[in-house]
Amino acid sequence: MRYGSGGVNGWATLCGAFNGAAYTIQLISPEPKPIIDELYMWGERTALPDVAFTPSNARFEITPSVANSVICHASIAEWTKASGHKAFSKERDDRCGQLTASVARKVVMMLNDQHAGKFVPAFALSEEVQECSGCHLKGSRMENTRGKMECYACHAGVHDKQ
Repeated sequence: MRYGSGGVNGWATLCGAFNGAAYTIQLISPEPKPIIDELYMWGERTALPDVAFTPSNARFEITPSVANSVICHASIAEWTKASGHKAFSKERDDRCGQLTASVARKVVMMLNDQHAGKFVPAFALSEEVQECSGCHLKGSRMENTRGKMECYACHAGVHDKQ
């Protein structure tokens, strides 16, 4: 799974933590789609790294930030704004490691809940995504894109979120 580092071979596309997590969920879960959807929506909307997991030997205090995306470069851009650190800093290295631990922790919790028959998604596609999907996804009048991500993370001015 090393190819996932840096948003897939350094391209800063899909965050490697979420890429690896989805792969793991796919291998383990009898019904992976709702778990992956929940993980990705959680990842877009949650301040990460999650303060529930901070290593006792952390080199730096890492500022959590909400990425509004599971795309590596969008996540790092939001974190650099929140923290004041640069994208190629040692603090960013630690941040991504702690974020990966937060994602792993969340995956284990969701898989355990699913195994116990207690998994209930906490997130749903936002009203904005549902509205955009009505025009842009399969079978719609425009049908010119795919996805479930929040639109405003990449498209400035959409629903006045940026």
